Amino acid sequence: MFEAHARMRRKAPCIDLGPLEYWASVGCAIMQCSNTEVGAGTMNPLTFLRVLGPEPWNVAYVEPSIRPDDSRYGENPNRLQRHTQFQVILKPDPGNSQDLFIRSLSALGCIDVNEHDIRFVEDNWESPVLGAWGLGWEIWMDGMEITQFTYFQQAGSLQLMPISVEITYGLERILMLLQGVDHFKKIQYADGITYGELFSENEKEMSAYYLEHANVDHIQKHFNLSEAEARSLLDLGLAIPAYDQLLKTSHAFNILDARGFVGVTERARYFGRMRSLARQCALLWSKTRESLGHPLGVLSEPNDLVSKEILEVALDKVPVEPRLFVLEIGTEELPPDDVASASQQLKSLVVQLLETKRISHGEVLAFGTPRRLVVYVESLSSKQVEIESEVRGPPVSKAFDDQGYPTKAAEGFCRRYSVPLKSVYRRTEGKTEYVFARVVESARLAFQTIAIFLRLYFIYSFSETEFKDDKWLREASVTPVDLRSRHALMHGQGLCPYVLCAEAANSYLARCLVLSEDLPGSIAKISFQKSMRWNSEVMFSRPVRWILALHGDLVVPLIFAGVLRQVLGPFCGFLLF
Repeated sequence: MFEAHARMRRKAPCIDLGPLEYWASVGCAIMQCSNTEVGAGTMNPLTFLRVLGPEPWNVAYVEPSIRPDDSRYGENPNRLQRHTQFQVILKPDPGNSQDLFIRSLSALGCIDVNEHDIRFVEDNWESPVLGAWGLGWEIWMDGMEITQFTYFQQAGSLQLMPISVEITYGLERILMLLQGVDHFKKIQYADGITYGELFSENEKEMSAYYLEHANVDHIQKHFNLSEAEARSLLDLGLAIPAYDQLLKTSHAFNILDARGFVGVTERARYFGRMRSLARQCALLWSKTRESLGHPLGVLSEPNDLVSKEILEVALDKVPVEPRLFVLEIGTEELPPDDVASASQQLKSLVVQLLETKRISHGEVLAFGTPRRLVVYVESLSSKQVEIESEVRGPPVSKAFDDQGYPTKAAEGFCRRYSVPLKSVYRRTEGKTEYVFARVVESARLAFQTIAIFLRLYFIYSFSETEFKDDKWLREASVTPVDLRSRHALMHGQGLCPYVLCAEAANSYLARCLVLSEDLPGSIAKISFQKSMRWNSEVMFSRPVRWILALHGDLVVPLIFAGVLRQVLGPFCGFLLF
């Protein structure tokens, strides 16, 4: 198919070896089609089996796809029982898969993406036979669907991790669009030869077979025999030939369906039988790859920790006065219903977070487009509101012994709330006298406290002099009591480094991590009718590709789903870090 019109670039738009060369250049292995009838490139074992498990896999291949129900005797301009797909699998998602696809169109040799209307239109794909589903888009060019773009979520009824990206091109449709013809028969396949001259008779005769002459009894027997053979092969631990037999059952079912001999009830039963085989093949294949030690390697989830270097830049930019706060979440194309819903949810969640964390603010506005969710917070304070509260401790009878000395219960109460014993007072409630204390939760700079915690979190080493001179630690009221000395481990080096001990870490985490820690959690609470994963266990409507978080001039240290915040969105093409 790609050789079509290799010599006709000047005569008509064409497709040649460009896509193969392009996808090979970005790391895909160029493979061959299946030697068994399949309804789509997805069913090729190069896709179905290889998207399972933790190993990386990048592949591209041409797949003739056989769909008996699309038989039209060659008369329908867009529907063929045998059409040609070009299949690409990217595992894991590289993070710029949409961009790679757009560039691939130029690699077709004759598509200027600036001259065509290319749209990503919501489409949620599923295969009941394979127990597979995913979210993504139909891709339209000038109003015609040319490609299916899917982030696989399950295959063989198994949850996938890492997630694979499937890009499936419809080559006949692309050629029709580029050559400006209104029927697949008119496609110029090679010099002096049309697509119709090559394949029209094939369409007529195979349509007659699928729709009129296929022997239903024989096809049902083929289904049963292939199913039995698949189960026998599974018992022998042979996943690949078992899956090949599953493909034969699928093709037999498609013929029965085209002949009109499959009712609603029978359809569900057939699907159940094939889905069961697909799951068993998937489980066996996964077990086999594990027993081999995953020869291609094992992928891991992205690190969600903000780097020390980024924190260093942010430390000296903490605003003192209230400033505008902007949060922008950049995504791939969201479904229309999700845009309005998510923007309002995000506004509510941000307001809730600010009120919970006692950070005063002005008006909060939310906006949404298919690729952006934005919240503006006017006059966001850089400091929390200080509050004082009364806390009740243990009964006096348990807080002090008979001589009036404090017990471990009293000491634990004071230690828990960081109050001196002399500040504790007594009051009777009901018939019991309790000890009480006034606890002041001090106001902290919303982002300064983040930097304080994270500076400790990333295990800085401080000499005693550096510790005393560090303004951030001093303003945080961190003392050596809160830190665990590793002096013994550094004996003889003249240093006494400190790291935050576990108890102090929990305390500072609870009161210091404000927006940097809690904003990702708020984003994760946005709900959608259908959500997906793309590079971690985080769920969202479509992949998040960038995050902009600014408070005045401060770039807020923030990571969500492995995505580091940017200084400006991609519209300017510039990143600070």
